[in-house]
Amino acid sequence: MKTKAIAVTAPRTVEMVDVTLPSLSDGEVLVKTVASCISPGTELRCMSGEGEASLFPYIPGYCQAGIVMECGPGTSIPEGTRVFSAGTDKCSLPTQWGAHIAHAVKDEKDLLILPDNLEFLECSAARLAAIAHHGTRFSQPNPGKTVAVIGLGPIGQLSARIHHAYGCDVVGGDILDTRVNLLQSVGARSVNTSQGVGKAFAGMLPEGADVLVDATGVSALIRDFLKVAKELPWNDDPLEGCRYILQGSYAGMVEIPYLDAFMKEVNFFLPRNLQRGDMEAVLKLMAEGRLDTRDLIDQVYLPEQAVEAYARVSDPAQVSGTLAFNWEEDV
Repeated sequence: MKTKAIAVTAPRTVEMVDVTLPSLSDGEVLVKTVASCISPGTELRCMSGEGEASLFPYIPGYCQAGIVMECGPGTSIPEGTRVFSAGTDKCSLPTQWGAHIAHAVKDEKDLLILPDNLEFLECSAARLAAIAHHGTRFSQPNPGKTVAVIGLGPIGQLSARIHHAYGCDVVGGDILDTRVNLLQSVGARSVNTSQGVGKAFAGMLPEGADVLVDATGVSALIRDFLKVAKELPWNDDPLEGCRYILQGSYAGMVEIPYLDAFMKEVNFFLPRNLQRGDMEAVLKLMAEGRLDTRDLIDQVYLPEQAVEAYARVSDPAQVSGTLAFNWEEDV
């Protein structure tokens, strides 16, 4: 069948294109997209030709929610089921990873059924939340644990919110007041770090943090952020150094100041993506009202406004969270 998609046709260039989807095979369903959400860090890096970027043109995005409209042979999911679908598996155009498309061919086993009380727009951002949640597998967010998060873009903001939902004492930091205020709106503490990361957090966490979540993607900030890690006593007590979660998206080498990390016995973790369990966990948190993703979507665009949307999301000063596309009027 013919359908519409947003395509990256050259570095930093997007446009609407016509694409073709194949007939459904065994175990596959056709999903009508209702909402797709931009992942600013990954998508903008790929659009520039860096990171995981494929050859141009390709269909970007991995955050997609919609409705099952047709079922192939050997499937059991009912038509009309509301699902998170991530992106199309098959298309006449290459995908990276194919979420910004009006229809998607998807293997039934890869779908997640959406809770009835959640809207498509907030669910389209669930994968961003799941990526942040995967980091908690390493931070071990027990109630009362102190957590500092730097870089309150979508992933950092969601990491802070998830740790807060799990009962941690969270402080988030960013150079933009809009992002600082957004975290405060859910009851977590936050601080502007324009005058220096270590200095900003010192007044908020005087004893230091058990966990550092770095969602900046800027390795030059690591030395200053390590100042926020808790100190360890020089005695025979059982020791557990601060856990440093490199949750940001880094395009190249990451340099770690050895002595600063050594003196505090800091443990570094690099969560690579997510697992299905992370998606299930964040959808549960969302359904229970413990995690909000809708307010991270600053504005909703029609797919035909993709050029404007990507231009805006490229400027962090204009977007405190991210942007999404509403496909309902086009399908």
